[in-house]
Amino acid sequence: KINCMANFCLPSKNFFEPKIAQNDIQIKNFSYKFFYDKEIALLYEEKGFDNALDYGSCLLEDEKKRKDKIAVVAYIDNKIAGIAACTDDCDSMWQIGVDVLPEFRRKNIASFLVNQLAHKTFEKGKIPYYCTAWSNISSRNTAIKAGFTPAWIEIASVEW
Repeated sequence: KINCMANFCLPSKNFFEPKIAQNDIQIKNFSYKFFYDKEIALLYEEKGFDNALDYGSCLLEDEKKRKDKIAVVAYIDNKIAGIAACTDDCDSMWQIGVDVLPEFRRKNIASFLVNQLAHKTFEKGKIPYYCTAWSNISSRNTAIKAGFTPAWIEIASVEW
């Protein structure tokens, strides 16, 4: 019995040209900020960003074991509208997750955040990747708009 199906995406061959720009977000008072390593702990106080943040790792006392490495936060009128973050799932690849609050969806914020974060991930010498449930068309479209392309799938099964 199939338990879940996931679609994994990698940067497309055209990923670096052109990069999504801040002025592609047509919202007044839009800004964004990057957070790194220890700074990310401040974001764990914000709830509702379960796809972006590894809330469980905030409980680890050893900061080196925390999985969140880089986060980028979108603000509208100084209110958090969305967060994308990457986790160090392995030595060479970091997984990107993103959440945008419902009132700010469908405004290209998610794809902008994912794209910006992927570029920072490359700057750190890691390969960014993006995973979404097979059935989550909106998330898959976010990945494609951010410059990613489907690369492989994962199917998990359970015994009957």
